[in-house]
This record gives sequence, structure tokens and C-alpha cells, in this order.
Amino acid sequence: MKEFQHYDVIIIGAGPAGLECAFQLRDTKLKVLLIDRKEVIGPKYCAGGVSDEESIVDVPESLVKRFDTQYSVFPDKKYAVKLTNQFKCFEREDFGQYQLGKLKGVKNITVLNPCLVKKIHKDHIETNKGDFSFKYLVGADGTSSIVRQFLGLEVKACMGLYYNIEVVSDKLISFYDPATIRTSYIWEFPHRTHNNVGIYFDPKLITSQEAKKQLHNYCNRVGYKFDEKKLNGALIGYLYKGHIFGESNNFFLIGDAGGFASRLHGGGMSNGMTSGRDVAKTILDPEYSATGIQLVLDQKAREDKMLDRVEKLPNWLIKFMLKTSVVFMNHPKLRKLIKVI
Repeated sequence: MKEFQHYDVIIIGAGPAGLECAFQLRDTKLKVLLIDRKEVIGPKYCAGGVSDEESIVDVPESLVKRFDTQYSVFPDKKYAVKLTNQFKCFEREDFGQYQLGKLKGVKNITVLNPCLVKKIHKDHIETNKGDFSFKYLVGADGTSSIVRQFLGLEVKACMGLYYNIEVVSDKLISFYDPATIRTSYIWEFPHRTHNNVGIYFDPKLITSQEAKKQLHNYCNRVGYKFDEKKLNGALIGYLYKGHIFGESNNFFLIGDAGGFASRLHGGGMSNGMTSGRDVAKTILDPEYSATGIQLVLDQKAREDKMLDRVEKLPNWLIKFMLKTSVVFMNHPKLRKLIKVI
């Protein structure tokens, strides 16, 4: 009979959600194992930016580049939108290492990486570093989550493709052109050492090849040089099917693994960390109401309802609505009605 090293909580995936979950379980009586498949914790294919409104993403100021204006660009017009909350761009590796540093010296938490999880069972996992049993298992392992697969849950995802351009820009840009990319958008997130330029899209509306073509067209139009071999891409899971599972309510999904990302704009860090925090609190207190997760789900439901309607509209009307929303953004009383994408 196999012998397992036992942990009260095993968290698979050390992204923002998994690290936040572990942080909330620090200095408790629970023995926690945090597993990640990568040799270095933190790097992820991601644009790397959040609004100050998403306060749970507490990136040190020394790691960020800040913006108080967003430029909403259309093929025929450009609008400068003054942001209510500043936007900050940063490297995901820097943020991951910062989160990991907060766990240093915490006696009840063990971080194991690189470690590949090969198989999930109802009470233990098999990895290339040994087999481990658990009381609670938290899947924080992204859109292609092995835990989500074990639970037999459907996955729906949008996608992001991007280049890191050597030119460093000082403008935070969102580019819209419904005639070619429908409800998708192209972003420019200026970082300290490069410009992150990419496209967020729903594969059911435009293909990956078409999205890549439009991203290339944009880069060529603004004069950015890029190497096609260095194109980065990732799926962004948005389909939420629950976050507590199992006969004993001992399986959990957080972050992209749980479908917490926004289908509207692809943002996932704040939602993911909120889900990680609430799941940790639920493990500590099964009666906890998970108010943070509920707020995330309410916002996602509003966004999905709007998108379902907008995606049925003709391109000219989508363009008109986008421009109208941008104009509203610059009106002090009306801007509260619309959230910046």
C-alpha cells in the first residue's frame, strides 16, 4: 500500500490566486503545500496591468509604472480619458516574487517547485516529486487546470496574444475597430523596459489567425518592430461553474481555473486573488459567506449580459456605442455609470 505525505491543504498553482490563498492560510494550524510546475514562480503570459481600484493587487510602487490617462483610439478618432483611479503596469515575475517573499519563513507553508502534478485522486495527488494526500485541494492552475478536468467541468475561454516591443511608450492605449475585430480590442501597456502590445479576443467571434493579422496590422501602422517568433499567447478562462466541489466540500477552484476572469476585458488578477482569499477563509471557517466572490460574480454576470447583447449588433452600432461610452467617461457625472475597460 502506498504511503503519502499528508497536508491539510494542497494548492496547485502559484499564480496570484494560489499565492494569495496560501498567504491567507499562513500561521494557522493547517499544514499547507503550495505546488507550481515552473522553476521560477511568477512569470505568466499576461499584459501585466491593473487599476488602483483593484486594491487587492498590492504591487510595491518600486515595481510599477503609473498612468492617470487612458487613450481610447479608433481608426478615425482618438480620445484621452482621465482615469478616476490610476492604472499601473508591472512585470508578472516581479509581482509573483513579491507575493512569494511574503511566505518566506512561514512555518506551516511548504512551497514545492518545479513540480508537475500527474494525476488527481479523491484524497491524494501524484506528482513527479512524490505522492501527497490532502484534506482540502485547491485548483489554482490556470485555464487548463488539471483539477478542473478531474471535476469534469466545461471550459470556455477568450484569448490574448501579445508582443513585448523594445520601444517604451508613455501612453496607455486601447484600440477599437469593430469592423475588423468586433468587440475585441488591442492594448498598449507601457512597462519600465518595454511596451506590451497585444490583442484580446473571443475565438468564437474572430479566429486566432485573424487576431494575429490585426495585431500585426496595428504594429505596422504605428511603426513597431516585432519578431513573429516571439509572439506570446494564453487562454483566459471565464466560465464559472462553482468554486466548492466534492462530497465533503473539500475541492476548490480559484483564479482562471475557476473561470473568474472577466470575459469583457480579460482581466483576472484581482478577481483571482479575491477568489483565493475567500476560499482560504472558507477553509478556515465553512460558514464564511464569501462576499468577495459574490461581488466578482455579480460583476461578471452584468458584463456577460451586456456582451451577449452587444455581440449581436452590427459593427457600426458597436462602434457608436463604444465612442459614446468614451465620451461619457470624460463627463464628471456620467462617468460613474460606465467602468473603463
